[in-house]
Amino acid sequence: MSLARLSSAALVAAVLGAFWVGAAPAADSERTFLLPEHDGYGLGDCLADGPGSACGRMVADAWCASKGFAKARTFGRSDSTEITGSVGRPAAQPVVQSSPTVTVDCDG
Repeated sequence: MSLARLSSAALVAAVLGAFWVGAAPAADSERTFLLPEHDGYGLGDCLADGPGSACGRMVADAWCASKGFAKARTFGRSDSTEITGSVGRPAAQPVVQSSPTVTVDCDG
């Protein structure tokens, strides 16, 4: 096989490989996090200023950035009825009140 023909075959393989890699599904670009209201970031304190506060936006964006995302799409207190568990609790175990949770939806 000549060098020119080998180079052409390598070029075609590289181009097809690039298309194949580009067609692979993208990694998760959005994700929802449930976290304790008082986790150390201060989001719970910011939510005391009201939903959508500038303080809350800044803290939610920082949370998302710490997880490798570009920004927070939405954030706020979560309703305990929206959170479900996948493992049942034994009947003899007393019910323990959990701390309030905050939902942060991250993008990018």
